[in-house]
Amino acid sequence: MKRFTETEKWRDPWFMELSVAHKAVWLYLVDNCDHSGVIEANPRLISFVVGAEIDCSEFLKATKGRVVTLQSGKWFIIPFIKFQYGDTLNPSNCAHNGVIKRLEHHGLTWPLPEHIVAPAKGLPRGCLAPQVQDKEEVQVQEKEKRKMFSKPEMSELEFQAQKIGLPPTEITKFQNYYESNGWRVGKNPMKCWKSAMQNWKKNYDERRYDQTHSTNRRNDHVIRGPTDYAAAAKRKAEREQGETTAGLVPKVVENGNHPPPPPCPPERSSQFLRELRQASQ
Repeated sequence: MKRFTETEKWRDPWFMELSVAHKAVWLYLVDNCDHSGVIEANPRLISFVVGAEIDCSEFLKATKGRVVTLQSGKWFIIPFIKFQYGDTLNPSNCAHNGVIKRLEHHGLTWPLPEHIVAPAKGLPRGCLAPQVQDKEEVQVQEKEKRKMFSKPEMSELEFQAQKIGLPPTEITKFQNYYESNGWRVGKNPMKCWKSAMQNWKKNYDERRYDQTHSTNRRNDHVIRGPTDYAAAAKRKAEREQGETTAGLVPKVVENGNHPPPPPCPPERSSQFLRELRQASQ
């Protein structure tokens, strides 16, 4: 099980006053307690791990109410829950609900009884137990934080718009649009307004592209007007005329008349006359 630890404890006046052996016991407790801050009190094991004989009563006295003994004989690190999970535990939160069930398993309730919390009241944050978290609990807490959405200020919108190249006129449209629908994306609450602005910029670029090309198409229609189409028809007629004079099948031009037949070659005309005289003899 991987855990984080609070590095500020080394500058805490209370921790600095502990003996070397008691410092080692404290580190052992916060590293090996369960996620509710409860650990089995085993003086023999603790002395073996620390490498020195430990008087449990002296250690509990040195903690100044930070560690208490439960009816089961186990030790409970009072500031552990507050430092790790905050002032309150939310039963609807998976990580918090696991802590509450663990406390009930140890015979405790949430909120903690006054006779347990009272000795540790008024302690500064630096005096609390080191922050200890399971890897899965950290992931759950980070996921909960990501779900929380904070509506951006106008200055934040302007900074992000300048960063991605969104015109100032679109910033007001962006803000008005999402203010009107309660900062929602479809039917779901918005999670990241920066991503929404990036999509807004993408749609804005696409609209500009379509408008520009639509204008070009209208301009092309004006340029290629009736004059140009008449010129194209004239070139077509000239091309068909050239094909006809080259010996191809004549084609009808736009006025509906066939072009004149091509002239007969001289050699073909002389042969035709000889055949005609022979036939008459």
